Amino acid sequence: ALQESKTGAPDCVACKQSIIAGSAYWRCKECKDAAHRKCRTNVQGECGAPKPSAPSGADAISVAPSVGSSSLESVDSTSSDNVGSGEYIGKLVYSSDAQGDQEHGKNLEVNCAFEVAEQQLLLLGCSTGLYAYHVDTQRLLHIAGIESVSCMSICKRLAKAIIVGTVAEKLIQCDYRQLKSRCQSSSACHRPVLETSAIELPLANRKADEKWKLVLISNEAENALDSVAIAATSTRIVILKYEHNLHKFNPVRALDTNTAVTSIFFTRHSAIVSSDMFYEIDLDNYSADVFVDLANKSMQNTANWQPLMAVRISRQEYLLCFAEYGVFVDEFGCRSRPYDLSWVYAPTGFVYREPFLFI
Repeated sequence: ALQESKTGAPDCVACKQSIIAGSAYWRCKECKDAAHRKCRTNVQGECGAPKPSAPSGADAISVAPSVGSSSLESVDSTSSDNVGSGEYIGKLVYSSDAQGDQEHGKNLEVNCAFEVAEQQLLLLGCSTGLYAYHVDTQRLLHIAGIESVSCMSICKRLAKAIIVGTVAEKLIQCDYRQLKSRCQSSSACHRPVLETSAIELPLANRKADEKWKLVLISNEAENALDSVAIAATSTRIVILKYEHNLHKFNPVRALDTNTAVTSIFFTRHSAIVSSDMFYEIDLDNYSADVFVDLANKSMQNTANWQPLMAVRISRQEYLLCFAEYGVFVDEFGCRSRPYDLSWVYAPTGFVYREPFLFI
């Protein structure tokens, strides 16, 4: 169950409230005093003698924005001004400093990542292509064959990968076993090439500026050969079915959307996508319907909220994350808890790792 923990948590030197586990905070390197990120500008005075002036904490069920504590612990004086502003400005960039690295001194804008081998090998999808990062040796290997990668989804059971490539113009699929082999290339001079094939999508009314945004392969099917995938552009979603005779995904249905899809979430027999509302797609007949139970008066306001993502809390319960609030529902879209979660700041993404929700 989703819960908040205060056991052994330090107190904020500004507002005197406990710092909930998983929430963003700043800690002084010298005196080890801690403060909420939003309270940091209110900490005044010399090290170890702060003068708090922040108001008391928010509602108990409000969720503070979360950032990895390791990065917050390592804040130095050169970046304190940016951290204190409370706003992240920039992009996720990897810079290779390893001598002898193919990409030495090159900054890479990372759009997505996949862990090929735990704590050993990462696959990085970047604006300039696909890269394998070897954690132990800090070696970065460029895998040729794809111009750019903005999103990718990998199904290990099928040994298939679908990648949004070529500046979001194409959907590309490849064999995951070959991809993994290219990642593990030991030669520092050899630049491995990945064999790919484009997914043919006969969309008659596709506009020139209609780019691919998301793709996700389902891992919910009992038989991996029954797997489906969903890809989304700014104005539609395309359902792809795996053809085991051809060993590839082919499109079976396209559905128009009112706004761009921001997330895709698979259940056992359906998919929940977030557009202007949360919609549930039946994976047997590919029909779509509104997922939220709007017959419940307490849920009718959600029709005016901005959907962001659906998160599985348990086998029978989901958290529907809107820009305004979070609502707990069951597998039929009916409210499962009498209260909502409220956010301190406007959220841009969510990750759930039981029992914590990171925002």
